[in-house]
Amino acid sequence: MKKILLSLTMIALVIAGVTTATVAYFSDTASILGTTFSSGTMDLKIDQDPRSATYNWVDGFDISSTDYRTYLDTTIGIGYDNFMAQAGLNNLKPGDTRVQIIDIANDGTINGNATIDLNRTSGWSDLAGVLNFRVYYDGDHNGFFVDTGLNGTVDQFNGPYTLGPMIGESVGEMNTTASVKIEWSIPTTAGNSIQGDSVTMNAVFGLVQTP
Repeated sequence: MKKILLSLTMIALVIAGVTTATVAYFSDTASILGTTFSSGTMDLKIDQDPRSATYNWVDGFDISSTDYRTYLDTTIGIGYDNFMAQAGLNNLKPGDTRVQIIDIANDGTINGNATIDLNRTSGWSDLAGVLNFRVYYDGDHNGFFVDTGLNGTVDQFNGPYTLGPMIGESVGEMNTTASVKIEWSIPTTAGNSIQGDSVTMNAVFGLVQTP
């Protein structure tokens, strides 16, 4: 009798095991494939073409370089001396005011604030001590410049300083262009000490991400 009960118990356990192994409830899956995260870009460009109606966007250029002289002479047909005269960067005297307009663009996808820094690269001179600047910003590139409040002499500039916002591109095209106007002036009190002086500087524009 014990053997029969043991055998029946074993059979019950085997049946129970088989029943558990063959249970199959309905199931299904749904997947999202190809998920990719990518970072945006900040890509500041500057226009090296001095003609107001055309643009040649580059990462930067050196006005004093042979390459830029060749570009002015050969590519767009404006001699270097003519360019310097038009830009009003030479033959300065007390009482002069000259205006320089520089176009910049945000070719990236991230919004930012444009900045400016003026770095004197030549030795100190009397001209550097009296050459005044005042910076204006047109963030919409529509001809309406706003006084940024940045002004002083070249030797007093301690940037970089914020100019204003620049929106990133939205459809794969450069759609945000801004203009920076720098008004240079020499006071009538400068006197004879600046005769024959010169000062060389780099204008460095930046783009800083906004929250």
